[in-house]
Amino acid sequence: MPKFYLFYLIPFIVLVCTANSCQTQNGSTWFAIRDRENRSVFRLNDTLHLEISGSKAGRIADSAEWMINGEAIGKGLHLDLPALEMGLGGKKITTRVWQEEKEFETTAEVVILSDIEPAALAYEVINTYPHDTTAYTQGLFYKDGHLYESTGRKGESTLRLTTINGKVLRQATLPDDIFGEGACLLEDKIYQLSWKDKRGFIYNMNLEKTGEFAYPEPFDGWGLSTDGRYLILSDGSHLIRFLDPRDSMKVVRTIEVFDDEHPVKLLNELEYVNGILYANVYTKDYIVGIDPASGKVLLEIDLAGLLPDKAHYKGFDKYNYVLNGIAHDPSSGHFYLAGKKWPLLFEVRFSKAGAMAGR
Repeated sequence: MPKFYLFYLIPFIVLVCTANSCQTQNGSTWFAIRDRENRSVFRLNDTLHLEISGSKAGRIADSAEWMINGEAIGKGLHLDLPALEMGLGGKKITTRVWQEEKEFETTAEVVILSDIEPAALAYEVINTYPHDTTAYTQGLFYKDGHLYESTGRKGESTLRLTTINGKVLRQATLPDDIFGEGACLLEDKIYQLSWKDKRGFIYNMNLEKTGEFAYPEPFDGWGLSTDGRYLILSDGSHLIRFLDPRDSMKVVRTIEVFDDEHPVKLLNELEYVNGILYANVYTKDYIVGIDPASGKVLLEIDLAGLLPDKAHYKGFDKYNYVLNGIAHDPSSGHFYLAGKKWPLLFEVRFSKAGAMAGR
């Protein structure tokens, strides 16, 4: 399947010393970190074979201590390090090197990719329903036969309860200066994000606002879901954060999302279903399924053409009115998929068939 991501370039580094910690004599570096196979990009099932190279005055280093992101992981001039122990993403490896009781420090960066190719899922459209074209969909979830939808844009942001057929039954309106983002339900409380305001809102099931919360770190709010214990938040990058609503929204852990080739950036609306975190990739008709423990991309669903061109109305902005909104009905196993200001809502079923099922 085609990859529809915007990536940063994975640096094929350069396992060398940093400018402030490396020392040179006669223009040559004394000590550096080197992989014995001269690699800097690895897969999660690889083992890194690292060593300290270089010398000073013709003498190699006496000893070394290894650290990853500041945490000690081993000692010696050689280190065999399973990538699995580091996890996915970019990692900074630091060594403190001693020679004749003098200490030197050198660093290197490596990238760990997933060790599996994502499975390609097909989709089948079960039904279509009308959708409010004034709703700039930012979040969507299903509960007891109804949909809860969070909408965005300043002056248009709402949280609404609707029927599957799109009828608005109840609505809460955000202040005009707030750009609404994702929303989810956890323990009979609805949590809704804002985009740039570094705060979110809490409602009861009647959409009555009962409180607010501050973001614990300076990130943007994009998508929001829950695994039944933590809130799971995306910020438009390849990072997913797990927040504890019982402890002042403390970030308890962060994962980096990678497939077997790249980091998957622009993660947007989220839906946690049976141990898989589904995510829209912003501006693309594309959904990925993520392992919430490791960040591996487990599956990919190409939804290009889900909204046919004939459904575009006058003023439809195909560059901004994109797929966004994933809700799961546990009773049927079906998903409801929406888009920003789309005229239609789609009830779909995913399958492992090799090609797209009939629409």
